[in-house]
Amino acid sequence: MSEINQHTAILNELLRNSRSSKGIGTIVKPSEAPDFPITAVDGFKRFDKNLRRTIVKPSEAPDFPITAVDGFKRFDKNLRRNNNLREYMVSRLSSLGGSGCEGLRRRISKFLITDNVAVCYNWKGKNTKMPFEKTCSIEVIYESVKLHFPQIEKSDFVTAEATKNWLKYAKSRIIRKRQNSKENAEEIS
Repeated sequence: MSEINQHTAILNELLRNSRSSKGIGTIVKPSEAPDFPITAVDGFKRFDKNLRRTIVKPSEAPDFPITAVDGFKRFDKNLRRNNNLREYMVSRLSSLGGSGCEGLRRRISKFLITDNVAVCYNWKGKNTKMPFEKTCSIEVIYESVKLHFPQIEKSDFVTAEATKNWLKYAKSRIIRKRQNSKENAEEIS
C-alpha cells in the first residue's frame, strides 16, 4: 500500500509541475529555454511546435510599429524579397496572441503600423489612398492568423474584414488621441 501512495505522490508532483512549468507557446528568457525546437522573438525564444526550427530576427526587420509610409513600403518590399524576414514575421505576429481572429488581427495592426501610416491606406486603394490588400504584409498577416487559429475555415475573410475596419477608423483614433491629450494637458494646467 505504501508503494501505491508513493507512486500517487510522484504522479501528483509531476502533474503539479507540468501545470506550473513552461510549455508550448510560453515565452522565456534564452537561458531558461529547453532543448526542443524554438523560435526567437525579440531577444526571447518562443517554443513553436509548428516550425520545428529556430528563427532569428533578421537585420532587415525594422523597429515596430512603423511610423512612416516610406518605412512601411520599404518593409513590404523586403517581405517580398526576403523569405527569412517573411518567416520571422509570420512567427512573430502569430505570437501576439488573442482570443479570436479579430483580436489577433487588431493586435497585429497595432504592432505593425501607427495610425499615421494607416490613414494613408484603405483596402482597395480608392480615392487618394494606397491599397492594403495588394501588400505583402496582408499575406503575412493571413499566414500568422492561420498559424494561430488553424481550425477556423474563414480566417482570411475575418482577417480581411477586421483589417478593413481597422484601416477605416484610423483617422478617428488619431482625432480621439488628440482630444484626450488636450484634455489631459488642460487637467494638468
